[in-house]
Amino acid sequence: MQFLEPLLRQAGGNLVSLQHEFLNRALNDGTLLVCGAKLWNALHSESWRHREAAAQAYLDYLESDKIRSKYLSDS
Repeated sequence: MQFLEPLLRQAGGNLVSLQHEFLNRALNDGTLLVCGAKLWNALHSESWRHREAAAQAYLDYLESDKIRSKYLSDS
């Protein structure tokens, strides 16, 4: 969240949540456990500004020293 929130504020607009079916698929394949529902929603937003903010936030997270050790072997 610390990476995503500031970028979404800069992007502006309202982030719309995806339907349950799309989130369920991401949960089943493990993606949602790593990135979280808000980032997943932003990556699949109709707004390209939200998509760009989500992609940048995820990249910033991966490049930071904040990545959780439990994800290192699965990432």
